[in-house]
Amino acid sequence: MPITYRIDPARRLVEATMSGATSAEEILAYEQRLFADPAYRPEYDTLTDMRERTTIPSAADLQEIVNRKAARMETLIGTHRAIVASRDAPFGMMRMFEAMTGGDQSPFRVFRTMEEAQNWLGLKER
Repeated sequence: MPITYRIDPARRLVEATMSGATSAEEILAYEQRLFADPAYRPEYDTLTDMRERTTIPSAADLQEIVNRKAARMETLIGTHRAIVASRDAPFGMMRMFEAMTGGDQSPFRVFRTMEEAQNWLGLKER
């Protein structure tokens, strides 16, 4: 599977990695697996590494994911969701996703480097 994750309860963090070709259906299936994991807590922050992802989601795929997340957005209040996408096209699409999920009010932020994302999440202090 091109999406893997690890839950770190001590740091209150979910670390996910997307690599290769990843479809919207696979992202939604990953989320279902994650939410069903007994170690998962919705108040944990998330760090998603998309640097090795080879597909770029379409605007329609992003809209489908946003629509599915809409029901869960209330549970994300107060959390941080960092996405790392270093290449231009995936970065731009993820910035569109950020805007679609609330812009400045969104719990999602997109970064080009892992260091920027880790700093935003405050992982140096955890």
